[in-house]
Amino acid sequence: MRIAVDARPLARSTAGIGRYTDSLVSKLVPQGGTWYLYTDRPLLKDYSHLGDVVVRLPEQRRFPGALRAQTDFVGWAKTDAIDVFWSPRHHLPVFLPRKVKKLVTIHDLVWVRHPGSMKKMGWLLEFLLMPVSLLLADRIVSVSEFTASEMKKVLRVPAAKIEIIPLAPYDFDEGAQSGDNPVGIANKAYFLFVGTPEPRKNLGRLLEAFSNLLKGLDTSPALCIVGGHGWGGEETSDLVREFGLEKDVVLPGHVSDFELDQLYQHAMALVMPSLYEGFGLPILEAMRHGVPVITGNCSAMPEVAGDGALLVDPLSVVEIEAAMSKLYSEPAVRAELSENALAQARKFSWQFTADRTLTQIKQLASQVITA
Repeated sequence: MRIAVDARPLARSTAGIGRYTDSLVSKLVPQGGTWYLYTDRPLLKDYSHLGDVVVRLPEQRRFPGALRAQTDFVGWAKTDAIDVFWSPRHHLPVFLPRKVKKLVTIHDLVWVRHPGSMKKMGWLLEFLLMPVSLLLADRIVSVSEFTASEMKKVLRVPAAKIEIIPLAPYDFDEGAQSGDNPVGIANKAYFLFVGTPEPRKNLGRLLEAFSNLLKGLDTSPALCIVGGHGWGGEETSDLVREFGLEKDVVLPGHVSDFELDQLYQHAMALVMPSLYEGFGLPILEAMRHGVPVITGNCSAMPEVAGDGALLVDPLSVVEIEAAMSKLYSEPAVRAELSENALAQARKFSWQFTADRTLTQIKQLASQVITA
């Protein structure tokens, strides 16, 4: 088999799709075939020691990555005589040869459901490229039952084209599995939020709920918000000042994998009251450590969280506050949810995800070989 991958997520230090692509490529490459990693900039890791890997990189970066994918990737696919092209990030090169079988992974339909929560260029690319990619794809991987239902209902994608293959907790380095909290709050109970601050992450209501919680407590927990700079009006430091929480909220910004793993381990609970998630990877990353979760009762979050979470209406500050109060003041509830969280996290594994994905790739490749 000769498989090409849109490897741009492997060239950027982002969570989410980057972790998904890294986890799968790391497990797929050793299982055989020649893997062509197409990118617009150098990859952050070397995968050549895992198997037969060829990295294609343009000699000069004169055009944006989105344009590169629609031009260079097509030319490389022809030169490399690719059997299957897999995009882990919503979009396929539109002009790939017809004989190349096409697989695309869809993580969410944010651009349809919450367009105002996206940057304009990101929304435009989704609007232009996702519908045609779904039409051209021979198979579509959906990361959740919810996202599959969204595609069928909103974009009229035939159910027969969709394969539901969930994500799993990210495999942090072994050296990051123990130790003290690296951001200086290990000796204080704290709630944790993980994600890029943007409107659909609902940080405004979370901070309002946390502010209300502190007013009724003698001893106060902290809230640690992990994520880069916000956009769409969601600059976290401004929101913190607005609620007068400078002494109670820790803002480490973007952190390393080691630091993030430590933050998960020491957290009292993860709070993720998003308005919309196609999956919600931080939920599983927290649950892997037996950390209870407070999350929204909508989209894919209940599906991922199972019995390891308290579900809240993300539009209700009162419900978010009540859930935080319950977990802070009732150790027995935390202990029960912790056990449930560990059990729920064990239902997901990257090996399962990789095996199911490879099955789809092999089935598509066999259609090329027998044609």
